[in-house]
Amino acid sequence: MNLPTRTAGRALALLEAQAQATAWPADPSWPVRLAEDLVELGADWRESAQVCADTAWAARAAGHSVLGLLGPEQVRAAGLDPVTERAYRHLYLSALRYDFRTRALQKFVEQLPSAVRSSLDC
Repeated sequence: MNLPTRTAGRALALLEAQAQATAWPADPSWPVRLAEDLVELGADWRESAQVCADTAWAARAAGHSVLGLLGPEQVRAAGLDPVTERAYRHLYLSALRYDFRTRALQKFVEQLPSAVRSSLDC
């Protein structure tokens, strides 16, 4: 992982958050904990995208895809803080991509409100 760093030790903190999320992929709460860690770190969209993509890949490789833990309803849920919302979106969309579910990915994106869709960081 090659993360931009805003302060000394930031890359390490992000790697620790990722390591904690991937340590027990069978634990169904890892996506929530990862999002909480990213909120605590104030992760920007690039950091979230990198950490979530790597974590989604590791979970899939371990046979515990995030698709079994996060559904589209949770990812689209209103009232989440922006960092959590972005982390869930990154995890879910990465997992769809890694599973080659392009139609599901396209359908999900098309169902997002236009303001959200235009803010996607693809």
